[in-house]
Amino acid sequence: MFQRVAYEGWQTIFPIIGFAIFFAVFVGGTLRILFKKKSSITKLENLPLEEEGKQEISHGKRY
Repeated sequence: MFQRVAYEGWQTIFPIIGFAIFFAVFVGGTLRILFKKKSSITKLENLPLEEEGKQEISHGKRY
């Protein structure tokens, strides 16, 4: 039924590379957030999600 996957010597590099890329992106994103200037964070906090008076709602099919 279940067979254990046995990698050849050169095939073990692919999971290691995949983990390294994932880890690098995760750490990079975390460091980017931690070292962001407070003024930049405050500016982004105060951005409106929508402009007042401009609400476009489309419920029909486009032709």
